[in-house]
Amino acid sequence: ANPTDEIDLLSNTFNKMAIHLVEHIKERQEQNNLHRELVANISHDLRTPIAILHGYLETLSIKANTLSPQEQQNYIHQALQSSKQLNTLIAELFQLAKLESSETALHKVSFNLSELTHDIVQKFQLRAVDNHIQLTLQVQEQSIFAYADIGLIARVLENLLDNALKFTPEHKQVSVSLTETEMAIVIQVQDNGKGIPEEELSKVFERFYQASNNHRSQPGGLGLAIAKRIMELHQGTIEVTSSTAKGTLFTV
Repeated sequence: ANPTDEIDLLSNTFNKMAIHLVEHIKERQEQNNLHRELVANISHDLRTPIAILHGYLETLSIKANTLSPQEQQNYIHQALQSSKQLNTLIAELFQLAKLESSETALHKVSFNLSELTHDIVQKFQLRAVDNHIQLTLQVQEQSIFAYADIGLIARVLENLLDNALKFTPEHKQVSVSLTETEMAIVIQVQDNGKGIPEEELSKVFERFYQASNNHRSQPGGLGLAIAKRIMELHQGTIEVTSSTAKGTLFTV
């Protein structure tokens, strides 16, 4: 064997190993950065409802004798709201962690997606009425069957509707449509909210994302990140388009 060829081969192998090592280090650094960012976001979003809850309970404890029954009820109500928010956030964290686990198994069955969509829209109708929002449903066929994990698909619809109603002002509309083509079943949820700035559209499915034009005290949440992960597990897609004039459209 030619020693020069062997040296060249060894050199090329070493270079490939070095390149692979550098890429691996960069990947680990990115993962570590994402992990730190996630921990920071979780810490921030947990701290807010905990601080509010603590504040109201502390006030009740210190000023119980000087507060009127109405004031006491108001403090209790606010404390319960913060507790509910905290429970929701923790439940979402557990669900997302479970969905991202390599051990996640889908329990697929054949079911009538038209009926499921109708039931979930009905579930949100009272909230829509209370918020003076018109919630409508348009279904192409009364029997569109899907083969999927019914519980997870229901969660996708619930998360999208919860998100739409959350960001739609009074006297506006949220519409849901269900259609079937030769290639796919398509669900769309359209709201008439403020919309999402174009430069932020790529971030909407990130954990704890919150659009810069939505000034809210509550956390950004995990609903859309959970919906995206569920669709990935089903080899499906979830996409978003938005404009400040027309609102936001999610397509599953």
